[in-house]
Amino acid sequence: MELMSARLTLLLLLLCLVVDSSRAADVTETTVCELVRQPKRYKGRMVRFAAEWTRTQRWIVVDEPGGECGPILVALPTESGIHPRPRFTAVQDPQLEKFLDSSFVLLLNPKTQKRGKIMATLQGRFDVAFLLGGFGHGKLYRFRLVLQQVSNVSVEDGQD
Repeated sequence: MELMSARLTLLLLLLCLVVDSSRAADVTETTVCELVRQPKRYKGRMVRFAAEWTRTQRWIVVDEPGGECGPILVALPTESGIHPRPRFTAVQDPQLEKFLDSSFVLLLNPKTQKRGKIMATLQGRFDVAFLLGGFGHGKLYRFRLVLQQVSNVSVEDGQD
């Protein structure tokens, strides 16, 4: 009986690993420019892309490094107004904490007259507002990423 129980436990563990790896395979690697050029292709899908936090501290708005393509509003899954509600939560780890806690570098440094930069790889569900409506304050944004995970966070403070 114990041998059968051990085999069943091992089988369940292996199934969990297979499910986790298939979830990772469902995430599409892309760019901000590609998302903006072909929004219908990515609408509602899980995507991963590198981006720069380009706007104010109050809203997380990202674009390609250099700001050529966006903007894309970034929202946490727990924020009000997220519809449909995601079936995931944001991964709470040091990378997310660093990303969120670094927004102060976007303020103009009075000594250098420069703003800092926040770069990161973002993963989440890509939402598109067609025709009427939009996302964020005043419904200004046509594209939104409901954030699941942040990685590769890089912060430059604008001191140089």
